[in-house]
Amino acid sequence: MKNLETSQGALKRAERCYQSAIQAFEDKRWDDVMYSCQMSVEQALKAILILYGIEYPKIHDISSI
Repeated sequence: MKNLETSQGALKRAERCYQSAIQAFEDKRWDDVMYSCQMSVEQALKAILILYGIEYPKIHDISSI
């Protein structure tokens, strides 16, 4: 059940990010629209991965790329 609870938390974060994107769109803050949409998709994807017990990278260092 821990995966389900953690996954639900990630979905709630995704929805908050999506709501931020809508507000930013209404305010014509285009950079915030894109950022919030990206964060929403990232959190939703993490929710799916968590639900199925799939590990994902937890580092943000992209220098090797």
